[in-house]
Amino acid sequence: MSERMSAALARATLSRGLALRAIREAAALPATDEIRFFRGAGTSIKALGRAAQKMIRRPDIVYAKVRGSVDAPVLVSISRTAGRDILEKRSGNANAEHACDLITYYSIIFDPRTQRLAWCHLPVLAHALQRWAERGIGDPREALLAQLDAEVIRILTLGDILDRALEHASRRGPTDARTTFGVPADGGIWVAATHGERNSNGRMSNGLSLRTFLGEAEMNEERRAYRAVALSQDIVAAERQWPEAFTSGH
Repeated sequence: MSERMSAALARATLSRGLALRAIREAAALPATDEIRFFRGAGTSIKALGRAAQKMIRRPDIVYAKVRGSVDAPVLVSISRTAGRDILEKRSGNANAEHACDLITYYSIIFDPRTQRLAWCHLPVLAHALQRWAERGIGDPREALLAQLDAEVIRILTLGDILDRALEHASRRGPTDARTTFGVPADGGIWVAATHGERNSNGRMSNGLSLRTFLGEAEMNEERRAYRAVALSQDIVAAERQWPEAFTSGH
């Protein structure tokens, strides 16, 4: 075995262990009932800011800020949970449930004027975290969970990613083959896919998860072109030109 292959194998093994450790670390943290913060937040920017300061002190809340305008402020939070969960894997018309280790991030936007909540969530599969640690970041030993927090905050605040995927999936319906597309990142691209989720009533709905990460070594010309357009314009523009760029798994 060559020295280069030995180094790659060692990094892959290290990344696998670090990914599982990050999931265990996140799973060990107590969960926060964010609704109670929203209910007592008030309506002014100052009041919302005080609520955000209280929220960010919680170990499972990674982002809490007041956004919007002076006349229409909103409170935005991102929290995470971790463990094993059930996702619906689709292949054509066939569906199969499977359990997987993952970290799930929840983004909530609270409008104090209407008292309404708008939320979405983004599961990061253990495989995706491992591949990102292996292929996409400098040193995965340096606070991998904190690095992932920062990356997911970036993704969730890009604006069009979840909306684009779920809008596309809703047109196909929850029983059709999943939609897979790329989310650009430093050093490569995340592969995101829609999936089925079974709620407490047993009904299926569409969700979105990060399935894997492709580094420069895994990127062909089409994927590099996709990434360039996604960075210079947006994901929607890249998806229109290369709708099948990420249909194969890695």
